[in-house]
Amino acid sequence: MANSEWQIAENQHEGLDLSIIIVSWNTRNLLAQCIDSIYAHPPHCEFEVWVVDNASSDGSAAMVRERFPQVRLIENRENVGFARANNQAIRRSNGRYVLLLNSDTIVQPGALSEMIAFMEARSAVGIVGGNILNPDGTPQSLCFGRFPSLMSETAFAWGLDSHFPFSLWFSPRLGIDGEFLPTDWVLGAALMARRAALNQVGLLDESFSMYSEEVDLAWRVQRAGWKNYVLGAARIVHLGQQSTRQIPAAMKAQLFRSKVLYFQKHHGRVAAALLERIFTCSILAKCWVYSLQRRNHLAELWSETWAHFARHKSRSPDVSPMQTLDHLHVTIDPSLKAALDWVMAAWHATGKRGLSAGYDLFRREWKPAYPETTGYTIPTLFDCAQATMDDTYRQVAVGLAEYELSVQTTEGAIPCLTGEPIAFDTGQVIFGWMRAWREVGDVRYLRAAQRAADWLVRNQSTDGAWREHQYLNVVKVIDTRVAWSLLQVDEATEPSCYRESARRNLDWAVAQQRVNGWFDDCALRASALPITHTLAYTIEGLLESGILLGEDRYIQAARKTADVLLGLQRADGFLGGQFDSQWKPSTWSCLTGKVQMALVWFRLYDITNDANYLRGARAAIDFVRQRQNLKSKNPGVRGGIPGSSPLWGPYERFKYPNWAVKFFIDALLAQAKYV
Repeated sequence: MANSEWQIAENQHEGLDLSIIIVSWNTRNLLAQCIDSIYAHPPHCEFEVWVVDNASSDGSAAMVRERFPQVRLIENRENVGFARANNQAIRRSNGRYVLLLNSDTIVQPGALSEMIAFMEARSAVGIVGGNILNPDGTPQSLCFGRFPSLMSETAFAWGLDSHFPFSLWFSPRLGIDGEFLPTDWVLGAALMARRAALNQVGLLDESFSMYSEEVDLAWRVQRAGWKNYVLGAARIVHLGQQSTRQIPAAMKAQLFRSKVLYFQKHHGRVAAALLERIFTCSILAKCWVYSLQRRNHLAELWSETWAHFARHKSRSPDVSPMQTLDHLHVTIDPSLKAALDWVMAAWHATGKRGLSAGYDLFRREWKPAYPETTGYTIPTLFDCAQATMDDTYRQVAVGLAEYELSVQTTEGAIPCLTGEPIAFDTGQVIFGWMRAWREVGDVRYLRAAQRAADWLVRNQSTDGAWREHQYLNVVKVIDTRVAWSLLQVDEATEPSCYRESARRNLDWAVAQQRVNGWFDDCALRASALPITHTLAYTIEGLLESGILLGEDRYIQAARKTADVLLGLQRADGFLGGQFDSQWKPSTWSCLTGKVQMALVWFRLYDITNDANYLRGARAAIDFVRQRQNLKSKNPGVRGGIPGSSPLWGPYERFKYPNWAVKFFIDALLAQAKYV
């Protein structure tokens, strides 16, 4: 098994120079034209062509299979966006250079060879862009330039860029063949990157579903010391917006949101908030002006754009709210703010070395840092940074990822509080490293995740369970969340055995489920009954893994138990904290499990559109919210979530565990999507 995806790409097919990657959505004829132009004017080197079809309904994938059998094809079951689709192929490709090429482009004679020759002659170049032309041969605007500023984006919002067509600040154009110019960024329609640069800074940031991802990549490449250029001799015709024109208003809103996200990531929340207001004023002004002019088509277009932009919905119902909130803007309510303050207090309590496991009210002390839950809180903090536009949480998330690197064993495992390496803990930290890698592009996080995944595979039993390296030496079905983490690593690597390992565990877990939905081996201690927390862990792993694998049987297994728990939740939101095999509940409630189940029910609502899930999730959150102390002067209590309700219940008695707060924050952020 390879140690990293980068080594795979560099060492396989050492003679392969160029990997050309085309992402397509319902552009069948244009895609065929694009591929034809590549083979009509191929580069003077060894190359391969990849097509990633984003669930087209026009027969694009079938066309590629029939007409271009030499092309390597990835068929997605859903439209995963431009950035993620490109990353899928980049990870599997083998060329020393990677060319991202839009499906609505036509390669002109010599263009690819010119780009390769330019990169070969200049080892300091990280990215080179093609000379993008309109179908009539004139230079196309907005294809390269300086990194965005508030001035340039204000000009863009109000249409001032059209008055400065040759300005690098507003709308640069290239009109002299053979010229090359240094630039900050180039358009992703024809962007060639050196793999060594990608190895260093990471791939496209998948938070940008579409638009601005190439600008973000160029920023990271340039910041790492590489140079970016645009090459006049590399002539490529770009028809433009052939996929996005199918849903113009939604794509305009997506463009604006991506720009706000870029500013939030690189300029902070104040600049991003200001830009958001500039775009808001611009969109509403266009609605008003076009309505007065009775230009009804344009007025309707911009009104619809405003509707999409104002909603700030996440990019896809098939993306877990536990993993990303791409463009969601959340008004910070007191519960969320207090919970975030509690997390920051838990961070400071350890001397900024991981998150404290929680606060013990009986002993009035913070517990030591807990690697497991610190790991899976990292994605939560990245989500909070995006949702609140506060970069502080992003910085803390990166610091926690560094902490996890320091505690990983040489074999790749993560130890529990006693120092013993634990399979479940290792899987949970993988979630944090994978998100950190996608956010900041530091390959160390990916490599750490792969070492952890390799350790998990080596120590898995033949039946799919992890029988060694278990907390209290008890085998558990909650390890479906470990399987889910392996699938995240599998998505980033090729080839790997992680998917097979995940399937074996999921199959074993499903075999432990009884007809009534109850699970054997679902407790933390031998002979104990499962609690809502462990049931929710198991459901989460099955559900998310089933979605990633496209396996309905895992989804249905998760749904069976989730439906039972939904039926057992009272109208006031109370749900028992522990259950026997006949689903007889306890008289106390496990608050961690409550908010975990809210996340599961939100996810099932996205999949099924069954409003019962939405109502159940809201009731669960309200129940937990009422038990959050917002008035205490004790920072270990204020904003925290108790382990049990009542506080003296048996799960984490008189304690405020950090994982309860983590899942509560996740649930609040997820709920904002439906307000």
